[in-house]
Amino acid sequence: MSSSGSKAFDWERFGRWMEQQMGAAPRSGGFAWISDYVDRMMKEAMAAQEQEGFRPKKQSKPLREETFETHHYVIVRLHVPPYVNERKLQVHASAHRLKITGLPGGAEQTVVFPLAVSPDTARALYKDGILQVKLLKRKTSERFEEIYIRYR
Repeated sequence: MSSSGSKAFDWERFGRWMEQQMGAAPRSGGFAWISDYVDRMMKEAMAAQEQEGFRPKKQSKPLREETFETHHYVIVRLHVPPYVNERKLQVHASAHRLKITGLPGGAEQTVVFPLAVSPDTARALYKDGILQVKLLKRKTSERFEEIYIRYR
């Protein structure tokens, strides 16, 4: 026992339990077999998903983005490279994010706004390889609203 009164972790017991749970035999010299087992299971799962037609979406950001603010607007500029078909792009806005779909390979790109906007005010313009989206900032109220107290 340590001076704090707690028991030391029993790694041997843990190794035996893991072997029992996963059906994998540990090799002498440590627990590297756990990593090998997890890697093998992940490869098998990915192979099964690919056989079923599942293809994970690419996580790259093909569009270089710039976000800036004016007094009333948040403006996002996306630089569209020549290999991207600009006619297939679709833009969706929420109060906090912009989502661009229609990118090569079924990829999507998300831009997070620096503050809340009104998505219904969004305007998008594509010109000379730049897609610009302009959204009105959501007004913040400094006015106090009364909150009614409910008594029981």
